[in-house]
Amino acid sequence: MDIKQGIALSGMIILFTVPWFVVGLYYWGWLFVAITLCVITAEIISTIRKKKTISQQFWEYLAHNKKGAIIVLICLVSSFVVLILHLLHLP
Repeated sequence: MDIKQGIALSGMIILFTVPWFVVGLYYWGWLFVAITLCVITAEIISTIRKKKTISQQFWEYLAHNKKGAIIVLICLVSSFVVLILHLLHLP
């Protein structure tokens, strides 16, 4: 992982966790701290074992199997959209 990827990962951590604490939603904040720790752990394991980050593996998978990668990406984005709708109390 180079310095650019490290900065991007740090930015993701900050944007993923800090807003929950700023607005006073501490349980949600700690949930996203736990999720962030899982992502960082997966990044470390991936970098040690395969010498590639998770995003590098995704882009390789996209080049190899475009349809499968798009499906994975749509599922991830959809899950965040559903989470946002749930938080807004929409059906």
